[in-house]
Amino acid sequence: MTLPLTLWADDGDDFGTWLELSAEKALPHNLSVGVEAELRTLDNSTTLDRLSAGAFLGYKAHKYLKFSAGYNFLEDYHPEKAGKKWLTPKYWSHRHRFFADATSSVKLWRWFRISGRVRYQFTHRAAQHIERYECEGMDSNTGEYVYDMEEADIKYKDCESRQVLRSRIKLQVDKKHLDWAPFVSVEFHNNVAAGAHMNFDKLRTSVGTRYKINKRNDLSLSYVMTLDRMAHPYTHMHALCAGYSYEF
Repeated sequence: MTLPLTLWADDGDDFGTWLELSAEKALPHNLSVGVEAELRTLDNSTTLDRLSAGAFLGYKAHKYLKFSAGYNFLEDYHPEKAGKKWLTPKYWSHRHRFFADATSSVKLWRWFRISGRVRYQFTHRAAQHIERYECEGMDSNTGEYVYDMEEADIKYKDCESRQVLRSRIKLQVDKKHLDWAPFVSVEFHNNVAAGAHMNFDKLRTSVGTRYKINKRNDLSLSYVMTLDRMAHPYTHMHALCAGYSYEF
């Protein structure tokens, strides 16, 4: 990981790794069911960011059109954080995410396939009480923060819900008998909550390739760049994404 660390250490951007696993089973009547899991890191891949797991149901309505809906449970890791007065120990918080999408794809010039996906997702984070302590500074010998456990405080983090419309277009090589399938994609995230006026929140681009091991097993490797206008409006999140999928 030396190259990403060198490239982005000076400009405020960050680098992480994403690991993805999925499995899907074809059912009668053009239905399919699947499960998926994901792990993400940040801070130049030194800090765990997210763990997630979920399931989905798909329906192929037409040769060129597929619908799916599903649920994901997300666990977000929050590392130890020290402010001017309070130190918040590391903790986990969870979110529930429901989604529904429609995907359409067509073949172009025998070598390429272009696809578009529109996904609506609703994410809810439960309210949480977070314990924190009065910070007394940092120990010069150990490099760890010193805090007084007798001076504790409870910070209340209110629940939060987000509604997002994700619009993605993807172009990939799709040649018969070719195991490699390079691709590039662009995705826009718009806030569709009441009063949000379809505000543009996030842009995500990716470039990579899929490799078909055999009829049932696929590997993928890609570079992903994310611009989050809400959380980090002046920086980019760079990530190396590796995935494995199984069809049975």
